[in-house]
Amino acid sequence: METSVVQLKPQEMEIQNIDHLGIVAGIIDSIGLVEIINELIGVEIGEKVSPGHVVKAMTFF
Repeated sequence: METSVVQLKPQEMEIQNIDHLGIVAGIIDSIGLVEIINELIGVEIGEKVSPGHVVKAMTFF
């Protein structure tokens, strides 16, 4: 089995630092954590932010 390696010049690369936040947010979304929390706690009509979204935001700090 032959393996090939691609060599890129520095001007052809773009590096971005997304830390871990995108991964954590993706996992929270994929398991439906916001919806689960909202079902367990409940959502009030006048709320601007649901309990599930509060917990999701707290995981980033």
